[in-house]
Amino acid sequence: FAVHGGRRGLYVCFGKAAQEDQQSKFNAAGLAAVDVKTLDALSYEATEWLHGGSVASMLHVLPSHVSMKSDACVRCVVRTLAAFVATDSRSLEAWHVAQPLPPSVDGAAWTVGAVLALARGVWRRLCTPGVLPQPTHAVLTKVYLLSHAAAEVRYDLVLVDEAHDLAAAEFAAVNLIRGRRIYAHDGHQSIFGFRGCMAPESMAAAPFVHRRALTQSHRCGKPLASDVRCIVSGLTGDAEFEFRGAAGRTTTISTEAEPPVRAAREAGVRLAVVGACNLDLLRCAGRILDASPDTRLFFLSGAPFAFVHKVYGRAA
Repeated sequence: FAVHGGRRGLYVCFGKAAQEDQQSKFNAAGLAAVDVKTLDALSYEATEWLHGGSVASMLHVLPSHVSMKSDACVRCVVRTLAAFVATDSRSLEAWHVAQPLPPSVDGAAWTVGAVLALARGVWRRLCTPGVLPQPTHAVLTKVYLLSHAAAEVRYDLVLVDEAHDLAAAEFAAVNLIRGRRIYAHDGHQSIFGFRGCMAPESMAAAPFVHRRALTQSHRCGKPLASDVRCIVSGLTGDAEFEFRGAAGRTTTISTEAEPPVRAAREAGVRLAVVGACNLDLLRCAGRILDASPDTRLFFLSGAPFAFVHKVYGRAA
């Protein structure tokens, strides 16, 4: 797209390492018309008037900020703000208030309305330049959305990689960017539910104009792709499921996995090898053990984590 006609493109990714890697690839290909940015960087640039170059890694709220009476109340307010920041809501409402409510203080029970008032007070401070607490990147993205700053950004095409890791607020902010948009996502790879990323069914229900299933893998070879196709077709009953591996590529098991593979063969037991673990793979591992308790699981981490775990049975 960028090669033909010199059109401007924006590639949105997660993490500085991914941004630098993709930018170097575009530069090497001579595609200067493509900007590679994280969503944090987009919101950071547009909200400099608020943060002045200082962004907190975590939201540090103190009882003195809005006269809160206990640490439990502070934690409840922080969780309430986190819920609000992750959504595409334009205002803090009662349904954002985290449960359970804080314990009573001096015999007075907390109410949803009281916690909501405190959370709104902290949010006003977060949106005021030079006032503590310092905003986080998630807060800046929310301000980026609410201020409609994203609507000032214009590209011919916006490609969002790993879109399954977007929070609803991030998804709404990207949708404000003027230009055609493509979201590449796979709900099975979603690992950021703890920070409020959209549930797979929410992304599946988004009103996209066109949907296309990607069937060509450039990561694995044809033999592995063939096995995957058979397994998925068997589990889902979808005989039309298609998945193709890269021609001339062979998928091998890391040498770190060879000792337990050899030991399992000698002991005559089944072995499942799980690589680059995330939460979905751990759930899958649990299902394997439920179906076959005598199976040994060998967890092989992905780079840059250089450690290996062996798990024998559900108890481990």
